[in-house]
Amino acid sequence: MVDELERHLPRMLKAQDAPPGFWTWFAGEAASIGSNAHSKADWLHVRDRLSAMVECVDVDNKPAPKPVD
Repeated sequence: MVDELERHLPRMLKAQDAPPGFWTWFAGEAASIGSNAHSKADWLHVRDRLSAMVECVDVDNKPAPKPVD
């Protein structure tokens, strides 16, 4: 599941007008993956992988959110 999330990361950054929409999507996916960890070791592995993905998100070079009318 973590591999699948990582594969979708670039597409979702573009599709969700990242970062605002991206974070909602990512948090939901991360929560689902974390809840399926079967042991503490699994959970720690998932946490480390998710943390590494988050570190790669470049929030400074993303377009500003569209204003709400």
